Amino acid sequence: RPEFALVDTVLDLHVNMAIVGLEDPKVALQTVYDEWEKITERLGRDNQILIYRTMMGMD
Repeated sequence: RPEFALVDTVLDLHVNMAIVGLEDPKVALQTVYDEWEKITERLGRDNQILIYRTMMGMD
């Protein structure tokens, strides 16, 4: 699902920037959190949980 690809992209980008020294690690993790919250607000928290549970075979 594209939503989860976006979540992974945000994480990969900022963690890698921190690893190579282009972003402070604390700033990188805060940015990931902030971006994930924006994604969650846009898609709906309950909807994301449902999609995740379905993808993992939990429902």
